[in-house]
Amino acid sequence: MKQFAMFLMLSWLSAVCVAQSSKKGEEEKVFSGKVKKVIDGDTILVLDGDIEQEVQLEGIDAPETKQPYGKESTKALEKMINGKEVTVKWKSMDNYDRILGHIYYDEKFINLEMLRMGAAWHYKQYNKSEEFAEAEEKAKEVKLGLWEESSPTPPWEFRRNNRTKDKE
Repeated sequence: MKQFAMFLMLSWLSAVCVAQSSKKGEEEKVFSGKVKKVIDGDTILVLDGDIEQEVQLEGIDAPETKQPYGKESTKALEKMINGKEVTVKWKSMDNYDRILGHIYYDEKFINLEMLRMGAAWHYKQYNKSEEFAEAEEKAKEVKLGLWEESSPTPPWEFRRNNRTKDKE
């Protein structure tokens, strides 16, 4: 009976250790670097020491470059951070091995600023932030940026509708 109790205790401890190690993968990582390039309204290249890191702004989805307001969205992000020293806080990467990051510059949360100015959508499918949802709603109400259009097409729909046959 003691051996069985000991077995159960060791099994429980093992499960706790495995759970703790998997939680460590979710720890926030932070680095700072200069924005070398703004690729589009939600993707940047940041120089982290000698390494270029491609960073997708987590929680937002900006219009594609060939989509209405796509160039304006890119320019808005460039104006805020291109060539500037930013801080990137992140926990995971996307399917394209880009860091999914929260970008900070001069005490501003850039992801949130893009929503506030109507330069991007809140990517609700992957981000449940109430603050992001509220920022998008306020921009819609006052018809800022991409919300000047009566019914702008979200980037995820634009991508789906414009896929080439060989990518399907």
